[in-house]
Amino acid sequence: MAWIVEAPRLAAAFDVLSFLSIIVYIIGFLVWRNRTQALVRPYGIDPKSMVKHPGVRLWSAALILAYCTGRMARVDEQSTIDDFAEVFNAGVVAALLRLIGLACLAVAVWRIRQRVHASLAAYHPVFTPPPSYPEAAPLPAAPPAPARDVPGIDGLTVADDDFWHRVRQAGADGDLALLETSGPGLHRWVLIPADQDPAAVRAGLSPGAAITVFTEPLVRRETNGYRPPAADEYHGLLESSVTGALWYQSVTPRRLTSFLDRAETGGRWALHPSATRTC
Repeated sequence: MAWIVEAPRLAAAFDVLSFLSIIVYIIGFLVWRNRTQALVRPYGIDPKSMVKHPGVRLWSAALILAYCTGRMARVDEQSTIDDFAEVFNAGVVAALLRLIGLACLAVAVWRIRQRVHASLAAYHPVFTPPPSYPEAAPLPAAPPAPARDVPGIDGLTVADDDFWHRVRQAGADGDLALLETSGPGLHRWVLIPADQDPAAVRAGLSPGAAITVFTEPLVRRETNGYRPPAADEYHGLLESSVTGALWYQSVTPRRLTSFLDRAETGGRWALHPSATRTC
């Protein structure tokens, strides 16, 4: 503390340097936030909700408290040794507040980056050739490959006409999600549009695959406060809010939070225990 008493102007210079570093941190964060929002905006993801995190608010509060703490104690040429001690203590408290704020900001940036990476992983960019390229003739659609070694298929009944009639009745109130299992770890979601004949969906399924139709209509809902039924594993469904494509994810209880983060920024979603059987 002796150097503060002997050279108060030097101490003031350190205060200015600390203030400038805070300005640089704020500008850097604002630039990073704007670039992140610009990155997710073309995918139909809400950019404002993507960059929200409690750590950012804590960082802002810590900066304000540090500034107020530093302004509470000032010295001049007429100050006593007690005044200098008060300034020194206030400077230590302000520095600790700034360090706590930076730690909160680092956690917030890390979590936001995880959320952005998880949300963009559900999208697959499509390459569109320039107009100067000659248009290629579309290839005929390949027939679905037959299913092999489907787990749990023993004992299941055949999805006959009566089964599909009940599916059509169940889909009168909304779109339904069909889960096709064509092999170990081979799952895909198929959308059955509301009040439409599911014959086209039926024709596109792999022969011999195990199918599960969930009669709960597929809708967009909030993720806050959602608690699924207890299970060891879930079938996760995510819909792209841009293309409408359905994406399958095997979700364990440890990955539930990550799944809900992705669902919050996309379209419709669903989460079903793997043991669920309907229709």
